[in-house]
Amino acid sequence: MIVRLALRNALRNRRRSLFTLLSLLIGVGLLVISQSFVDGIERTLVANEIDSEHSHVRIVPQGYLEEEDYYPIDRPLPNAAQIATFVMERFPGAFALSRMGFRAEVGDGQKTLRVRGMTANITEYAKMFRVGDLADIGNGQRCFVGSGIAGAFGWTKGDTLEIQTKTIHGTLNSAKSIQIVELLRSSHPLVDDFTVLLPNDVGQTLLDSPEGRATEVLVRLPNPDDAEQVAALVQNTFPGVVAQTWRQKTQYLIDINNLRRGAFQIIVMIILLISAAGVANTTLMSAFERTTEIGTMLALGMRRGTVVWLLVTETLMIALVGSAVGAGLGSVVSGWFTTVGIEFPEIPVEAGAAIPMPPLLYFAWRPEITIFAVGLGVTVAFIAALWPALRSSRVDPITALRGEA
Repeated sequence: MIVRLALRNALRNRRRSLFTLLSLLIGVGLLVISQSFVDGIERTLVANEIDSEHSHVRIVPQGYLEEEDYYPIDRPLPNAAQIATFVMERFPGAFALSRMGFRAEVGDGQKTLRVRGMTANITEYAKMFRVGDLADIGNGQRCFVGSGIAGAFGWTKGDTLEIQTKTIHGTLNSAKSIQIVELLRSSHPLVDDFTVLLPNDVGQTLLDSPEGRATEVLVRLPNPDDAEQVAALVQNTFPGVVAQTWRQKTQYLIDINNLRRGAFQIIVMIILLISAAGVANTTLMSAFERTTEIGTMLALGMRRGTVVWLLVTETLMIALVGSAVGAGLGSVVSGWFTTVGIEFPEIPVEAGAAIPMPPLLYFAWRPEITIFAVGLGVTVAFIAALWPALRSSRVDPITALRGEA
């Protein structure tokens, strides 16, 4: 009977009920969409960092991280080959790559640009990272250039460049007519706008470096959650090295994204507070218009708690419909962009693209987001309706029947 009465009363003033329903629909829908959007940003940026630059575990010499902006080639990683073999033997399915970073300048004979040079086995590099088509085409002076660098010079595949750097002995060395095999494309600014990748044979000649010398070992794991275990094991087994996990490396991305998450949550909370005010007003007005009816029910023996429950049930029915529809629409939108993604324009490095933003950003919708949003919407409505319902139930039956309440 309570539910039937509540439904009838909810439909009595459709305009007011519709306002309450729409306010909850918008608030809950935006909550689902914004949460899926922010989660998608975090997932996409973390995946891009892993797939383009860092992998799951990065192993470097002690003290290297403090100086890595200078890419010191005079601080090689001790036992780089042994570390790579050790990890792959201990963790089946893991893959390890040795590489050496160095500072360099590239140019076309007229202008130059400071870049980050990298030497590595190209076949292994292609297996480790998703940075374009890295097919090594044999011998000769060859390299792979970030797409942003190529754009600055107007280079394309097949063009040649000059590169100058210091050897491991501190003397200047340069190489001319190095052919560009392919462009690096990753949406990571460090890779696309600053990196020139050299095959080991070319890099070792340029740096006057012995075979096998590296400044870091990168590890890709079949299970990313094993990263902490790998890092601890490597540091305990090989003194003088530091192992950095993907979680440590991407923490700054997560921290920045949490600021964005907080901003969205504030907006959604403001909308839900407006919804709560609307719910409270709807409940209060509904009770005021039915003062005589409430007085009659109390006079006939209905308990005050039942009156409260009747008024709250009216609101909860509206809230449940509004929250469910809003969460459903939000889930449909989020699910669509989870599959299709949102296209972002490329941000040039001179515009301040310090955060690696891929061209396609995918939402990360989860069923628990929808369930939480519906629960939050109903809870907000319940709390907002409770005080007006309690206030209305305290009316004196005699006064209410006289129409004086």
